[in-house]
Amino acid sequence: MTSGSLSVLQGRGGAEDHFGSEPPLFFGDLNLDQVVNGISGRCSSHEVAPFFFHSLASLGEIRYRQEVFRDLERSEVFDAVSRFCSSMRVVMSDLEQSNKLYNLRQRQRWFIDSAGVYSKAVSAFDRDLRGISLESVGLKNIADHLSRYVDSKDFTSLRSEAEKLQAEFSEVRYNLLIKANKITVTGFDGEEDFGSRVEETFQRFAQVAGRDYRVKYASWPDMNRVEEEILEIVVRMHPGVFEAAAGFSARHSGFIDNILATFDHEVQFYLAYIHQMRELERLGLGFCYPLLSGDKKEFYVSGGFDLALAQKLAREGKAPVRNDYELGPGERIIVVSGPNSGGKTTYARAFGQINYLASLGCPVPARRAELFFCDQIFTHFEIEEDLDNLRGKLEDELVRIHGILGKATGRSLIIMNESFGSTASGDAMILGRAVLSQIAELGATCVCVTFIDELSRISQEIVSVVAKVLPDDPGVRTFEMEARPADGQAYASAISDKYGLSYESVMGRMRK
Repeated sequence: MTSGSLSVLQGRGGAEDHFGSEPPLFFGDLNLDQVVNGISGRCSSHEVAPFFFHSLASLGEIRYRQEVFRDLERSEVFDAVSRFCSSMRVVMSDLEQSNKLYNLRQRQRWFIDSAGVYSKAVSAFDRDLRGISLESVGLKNIADHLSRYVDSKDFTSLRSEAEKLQAEFSEVRYNLLIKANKITVTGFDGEEDFGSRVEETFQRFAQVAGRDYRVKYASWPDMNRVEEEILEIVVRMHPGVFEAAAGFSARHSGFIDNILATFDHEVQFYLAYIHQMRELERLGLGFCYPLLSGDKKEFYVSGGFDLALAQKLAREGKAPVRNDYELGPGERIIVVSGPNSGGKTTYARAFGQINYLASLGCPVPARRAELFFCDQIFTHFEIEEDLDNLRGKLEDELVRIHGILGKATGRSLIIMNESFGSTASGDAMILGRAVLSQIAELGATCVCVTFIDELSRISQEIVSVVAKVLPDDPGVRTFEMEARPADGQAYASAISDKYGLSYESVMGRMRK
């Protein structure tokens, strides 16, 4: 196996450098665990979920991945890579199976076939990439390595020897004479195959497909004792080809190139994500490459949507509602209010998902996105009370938000959802004001979903977003968000008008 450290994920370094051993703490709150499970479920040959647990540290690394994504979105590149990966699945499956076989001769034969599939796949992949103009540094590096590798002495020897041995094995012939419970193995001396003549003779009488009365035998890779004894006789008849097979297996024991093996694993990250994109794009949901800035603390997102919700609705042929986000100069906090079950939490989750996926170098679920490159993401969602820590629900919420504020920086993103809902509205107002003020002082970005409208008016740095309802039927949620001053009374007035409970309606009935 050739040594090497090229990575299609991040320039130099192997796949292990891009794994996260565990998902980040916010994954569950943002439903990113569902997103990753849906994406990685499309890849059966490699474990790709850990690639989604490790965000990138620089804008340069993000652009590196974006370039690879752009190349792979081109059908000719995607198809060439997919064909290579499909062949590699066959190679790895055959090698795995060969290692489980207990008969040495059989293992060697499976090994030769694996090497043959591998050499053909590599050669075909090299031809494919030579005919494609690549733009990304990552895939150009792979193509350059591939062109050198196929011309190397190791590979040309592997390919020619595997082809020669496969041809020689195809010429191995012998006869079996089966009489009662005795099998006689003899050498092949050009005897005619009467089976084909019998089939040809009776084919003229065939009118309809007849019932198959042949006995079905179980099929499994390992040979039984009779087959092994027949094989040993055949080995004595054709010692040369079997000796060559043993030598081939010894010389090429680790024939898979390390860089290509790493590429085959890492590129699944891209292929699985693009599969997901294509499925949702058929429903009219767009993805884009976000523009990220390391110093301009502004956010503009058009047509953003919750990817986890989109995956779920796609199974029904439906698409989620898309929304916009905007934080201009001097604006750091979005306070989301409005009626319950109006899509507020989904709106906040989608913003967190978009920013995290952008930090992985992925296209994001939106028509357009300009983002500030955040260093960390924190979430503060309601959790079940933990009886082991002997803290009440409110105390636990305070401990968690204190921990977040102690770790967050001016470059961090904090997503809060119905925080301090376990206490009275007056206390929640005081606590919410204190936390948002500290976030504003820190300079961090925040999306705060709350039932307290007043929090949207405590600072010039806050943008108020309200969940919309149908004007003519305020009991119906549209799941659309509107940037406007919060006014819980307006929603209450609409409800009271609908059901004839306004002051004018009630007083009018009293007068009657």
